[in-house]
Amino acid sequence: MILEMKQEHVDEVVSIHKSVLGDTFNAKVGSKYLKKLYSIVIKQEENKCALVYVNKEDKVAGFITACLDIQKLENKIKLKLGFINFLRIFLQIICQKGIIKDLFERIRFSNYLKKKYKSPYATILTVGIKQGEQRKGIGGKLIEQITEFFKEHDLSSYKVDTEISNKNAIKFYENHDFKKIDQFSDNVVFSKNIILKP
Repeated sequence: MILEMKQEHVDEVVSIHKSVLGDTFNAKVGSKYLKKLYSIVIKQEENKCALVYVNKEDKVAGFITACLDIQKLENKIKLKLGFINFLRIFLQIICQKGIIKDLFERIRFSNYLKKKYKSPYATILTVGIKQGEQRKGIGGKLIEQITEFFKEHDLSSYKVDTEISNKNAIKFYENHDFKKIDQFSDNVVFSKNIILKP
């Protein structure tokens, strides 16, 4: 069953994020940051869609987050995090080996996207399916729901990016009719066209 993500789902979502997306920048920053990030995203009144797939045992088996305009959402996140939380995150980052390089790569990629693709930039932010629940069609169902969200907002396409090394994600997106449209550094950008009804 697909539900809107709520605060009570955040701990399970963070656990899935850390286990299946553990090598991503956001996961490396840590659970506290992820909890704050997902809490901010789900509290947004507009510009976002955050869903969870709950299994028969009432446990989160997968999740997806997306937004209509990544720049607006990033600005709201920065505002909500505030200076003290930003400083804590920054200190946590500099204490972790290798994460500084990841941070600068992420900033470079983000700036590249902002220059190349004008606002509004509709995109999937994260998709995570719990190990043991993968390859059961959950990801496809979540993609269908997100596509409907974008369709309701009269968008003809949306994007998602992933690291080139993430072969499973690339295969998943290609299997769900996403087309590779760009590549920058260690990242690849996909786009999915939406058929709008006249």
